[in-house]
Amino acid sequence: MYKVKLEQLSKAQNVLARLFNSRYSDIKLSYSASKMAKKINPIFDEMNKRRMELIDKYAKKDEKTNKPIIITDVSSGQPITKYDLGENEEVFNKEYEAILTEEVELDIWGFTPGHIAAINATPNEINLIEPFLKLEEDKDEAEDQIEDLTNGEGK
Repeated sequence: MYKVKLEQLSKAQNVLARLFNSRYSDIKLSYSASKMAKKINPIFDEMNKRRMELIDKYAKKDEKTNKPIIITDVSSGQPITKYDLGENEEVFNKEYEAILTEEVELDIWGFTPGHIAAINATPNEINLIEPFLKLEEDKDEAEDQIEDLTNGEGK
């Protein structure tokens, strides 16, 4: 059982999608990834539904369609497409951040080194999914493995 904040899931979403859509040479890895996807994907769906409800509540609406207006923001130097929240951006962010602080319990096995190897994960990607890693059944042994890896002994 893993207890994580929705923010951790949100940040790991792209890496988790790669794990859920990878071809594994071992059927056990494929099966375990599919079981985890069945439990995690509905949480992503619910998060997106709640985000879209906030967007619908706070974004400016097109007068003809009554749909939220999408704009392109270039203030950062890179064009970013987003919803036009106008003066409601601060209250939207506050409410969405409150959602992201909620914790969920995931009854999943956890990702193994075999899963990680299949997607050729970068160190940053591993950091994003670290809350969902299962290196060994014995938690103390897993912590020792992580400590060895972080101390450079796991070469």
